[in-house]
Amino acid sequence: MAALDTQTIVAFTFALVILYLVLRTVYAPLRFLLRIAWRGALGVLILWGVNLVGSLVAFSLPINLFTALTIGYLGLPGFLLILTLRHLTA
Repeated sequence: MAALDTQTIVAFTFALVILYLVLRTVYAPLRFLLRIAWRGALGVLILWGVNLVGSLVAFSLPINLFTALTIGYLGLPGFLLILTLRHLTA
């Protein structure tokens, strides 16, 4: 079995540093996109629940990307914003 020489150790260390930098660069945008997707999914679930309960009194909100992300990201203020916009445009 051959001993590790200095060039091999330096090359391996350099490769690990490059791998770390690439993964760190990719991680931040991926984390951001996953957070948006998660909040959008929560917005869809909230809208679905509102439409399910609202069907008892003939009330509904459209489930689309804008409303889902608005409600998912802003929460209650987003819901009130969507209600206000629906009232102003109806």
